[in-house]
Amino acid sequence: MAAYNKVTAAPLGSEEQKKALQDFAGVEKNDPLKAGLSGGDAIQGALATVAAVSRKQGTPDEEHGRAVAVALASKVVSKL
Repeated sequence: MAAYNKVTAAPLGSEEQKKALQDFAGVEKNDPLKAGLSGGDAIQGALATVAAVSRKQGTPDEEHGRAVAVALASKVVSKL
């Protein structure tokens, strides 16, 4: 969300906005939570998310993504 806010806060068409848009595209492309949507069920989705956040991404949201994956995996395991 922070990357999107930088895009909208920058002056329209400026170099700052172009850079923010590139950063936003990189964040969206490397979003580990998208991996969870590719699974056929909740367990596969949780495992895919955990696997995706286990890899180094180099984004500001990396730590948050790991926390979300741990919470998701804990919830799925508690249902087993």
